[in-house]
Formats: sequence, structure tokens, C-alpha cells
Amino acid sequence: MVGEATSAAEPLSEGGRRDRLSGLLGLCEKAVQFAQRKGADEAEAYGIDGRQVEVFLERNDVKLGKSQVMTGVGLRVLRSQGLGFASVNLLDDAKVEDMAERAVSLASKAPRDRHNRLPEPEPIKEIEGLYDRESEALSAEDVLRHAVGMLRAAKEYDPRVTVDSGTFNASVAERAIFSSRGVEALERSSDFAYFMLAFARDGQEVGSFDYLFEGTHRVRDIAAEDMGRRLAQRVMNAFGAKKGATFKGTVIMNPYTVESLVAGLLTSALDANNVQKGMSRLAGKIGEEVASPLLRVRDDGLVPGGLGSSSFDREGVPHRPTTLIDEGRLSEYLYNTYTASKEGRRTTGHAAGNQRNTPTIGPTNFILEPGERSKEELIEETDRGILVTRFSGWPQAVSGDFSGAVKGGFLIEKGELVHPIKETLIAGNIFELLHNLSAVSEEVEEVFSYRLPYLRFEDVSVTGE
Repeated sequence: MVGEATSAAEPLSEGGRRDRLSGLLGLCEKAVQFAQRKGADEAEAYGIDGRQVEVFLERNDVKLGKSQVMTGVGLRVLRSQGLGFASVNLLDDAKVEDMAERAVSLASKAPRDRHNRLPEPEPIKEIEGLYDRESEALSAEDVLRHAVGMLRAAKEYDPRVTVDSGTFNASVAERAIFSSRGVEALERSSDFAYFMLAFARDGQEVGSFDYLFEGTHRVRDIAAEDMGRRLAQRVMNAFGAKKGATFKGTVIMNPYTVESLVAGLLTSALDANNVQKGMSRLAGKIGEEVASPLLRVRDDGLVPGGLGSSSFDREGVPHRPTTLIDEGRLSEYLYNTYTASKEGRRTTGHAAGNQRNTPTIGPTNFILEPGERSKEELIEETDRGILVTRFSGWPQAVSGDFSGAVKGGFLIEKGELVHPIKETLIAGNIFELLHNLSAVSEEVEEVFSYRLPYLRFEDVSVTGE
């Protein structure tokens, strides 16, 4: 089943690739046929072909620009329930046949595992907004112009702004999968992602670092200059930070802090592989209350134009919306075919990875559902607390314990932001904090492939050094 029908015109103005692109699915089919002729019971080939242009920024200047071709096919082979895998980065028949021979040889020597299996084919729904034909005309010079534009916009907002680092990445790629089970899918996407990290400096005074990320599939929706100005405004608003206070109370996390402290931990804890290995705090808790009833979490790879959207996963299984936490109760984990087989159930369509490895598990568009209050109301309802806009540190993957420095934030007193803060630490346990969630904002921001609101927690340890 073909995911998205597209023309075979050259992406990013790179010529001479029409035949290869249109033949990627056919090459995957050949890889499977080669494997079967060499003794494979089953085989699956996953391929990618595309081009990427990236510009790097460092210390208020363009540091490096690079262009690279992204090509390759990975072949997963099963023989007597043994698994073999090999990959190649040259898309020609001879290399693909050699890859098939290597994969079958490895499968013949691998230990048996009855859960090694390939998924059955299912109808695949085309996702709108993943590929923009205008990307075909985007040149390396255009990518450089966008990168310089967001750098210049930040500097022109206020000369005290220093851009520490940043990137602008543009890519157009086609991916395909074919298996002996009958899975057959093809999809093309265009992706534009840009990021900047900046701070303010005035003489000897240095402000807090802050960063912004944006991404889109459409050329006309690129807003790099606007992001540069907004980042500059954020770092200037946080300039002149003072020492924070010590108390146990309210902490409001902005979406970027939620991504680093909450969302990343939840995706790991909801990974069925981690659950089955006893490496998840949420293991065995389906149906139990694991958070405040205000928390609702889902994963949806079918969101039109979503940065994590695609019509099928790494195994060619169609994505579908998956509710993970419903009003604080755990309802589902993320599965690929292997982990689903271990529990005698159906995969959720969350196989992840690329042509260089066997499928793992990963989210698509990971969404914390918005609440009914504005972020201003979350602040106004806080008698004493802090708003954290950037946090340095990560929670421990299994326990959820965390401790780290607030690299950007504001002291809140009597419902108002008093002043930016520095030299402040927060600590606790994320799984315990989820029960102390007291409010969720109606505003949501897209941070990488996460869609996240502001979250307000109670009884958090705050230490002003």
C-alpha cells in the first residue's frame, strides 16, 4: 500500500536523482527477494533516499554549512526464528544482494526467539501536509539565508544578545518499506527545523541562557527571523537576574522545561521494552492512577502537518491515535511488533529507527492535553513560587528523581512575576510530582515532536543558593 503519492522531482534543487527516488520501493522489494532466494523464511527491507542541507551558528556567526545525501537500505531477515540484520548505504543491486547474503548468514547463526516476527499488512492512510512541492526549489543558499536571518533578527533586537549556537536544517527524503508478509509503503516528506541558544551580556554581567526550537514541513511556514526576535526578547526579559528564595511550594514549568523533565521521562517509562525489562516505574500499573486527574497524555502520528507525523512506522504499521494516560490513569504502553508479541497483543504502531538498525520503540507526536486556564491565570493564582523557563539536568530514567539548576526563571509573589532568578535549585521526583499537578494551561507549544502546555506543581523543594 503506497502511503503518499508524490512526484519524483529533485528536492532542494539536487538533480539527477529522479530514477533512484522512483525506484526506492522497487529496490526494497529486490532486497527481500534476494534474501528469500538465499534461504530467508521472512524478510523486510526499509530504505531512505534524500538530501539534507544544514547551517550551524556559533558565537554570533555562521560556523559551518554542509550538504549531504541520505541514502541506504536496511534488511531484517528471519530464519528458523533467528534474526539477522545488515544495511548498505549504496543503492545498487550488487550491494543490496551482498547485504542480503550477510543478513541471512547472521540469521542462520542467531539464537531462536519465537517473538521474532514481522507484522501483517494493514491499510495505510495518507497524512496531509508532510511534503511541500516548493521544497524542490529550495537551495543551499536559501537555507543559509534563513539561518543568517534568524541570527541577524536576534542581534538587531538588542546588541547585548549573544547567540551561543544554533542550526537551520532542511531535508527532503523518501522512505520505503517492503516485506515478504505483504507490507508495502512509500512516503515522502520535507522537513525544516531551526534552533537557537542565546544569552544577554552587558559588560561583566551575563544573563541566563535560553533557547527556542521551531519546525515545519512547508517552506511558506518557515519563520526563522520571527523566532530569532522572540528568543532575543526572552533573554532580555530574563536579564538582571537575582538570587532566588528557599521554600517548598509552587513551581510552574514552561513547555520547554516540561519537555526536559516530564515528557522525556514519560516516553521512556511508557516504552514497552523498558516495561518488560523492569526498567519502568510504570510497569504493571495499567488501570491505576499514576498522576493527577488533570493529566491526559496521548500519542498521535496522524496529526496533519505534525513534526512527528507519518503514515507508517519503522515496520510499515500504520500509526493510530493512542491514549496513554487518561485523567491520571495509565491506559496503554508503546509497542512495536516484537514487544507486542511477548504479551500476545497487537502493536500500537510505534516501531522507531532508521535503515541502519533494527526497529526500536519511540513516540510520534507526543501530546500532553491542554487544560482550561491560561498561563497568566496559573501565575495569578500562585501566592509564592517560581516559573521555570529553562532547567539544567535530567531525571533519573527509572526512579524519576531529579535535582538541578534553574537556568532561566522568575520569582512569583502574590500572583506576579517579581524578577528573574539565578542560583536556584529544584529537586524532587517526577512520578510523585505528577500527583501534585494542580493546573494545566490552555496554551500549548510544539517542542520538537512534543506538544506541551505549562504545568503547575505543588510542594516542590526550591533552594536559593
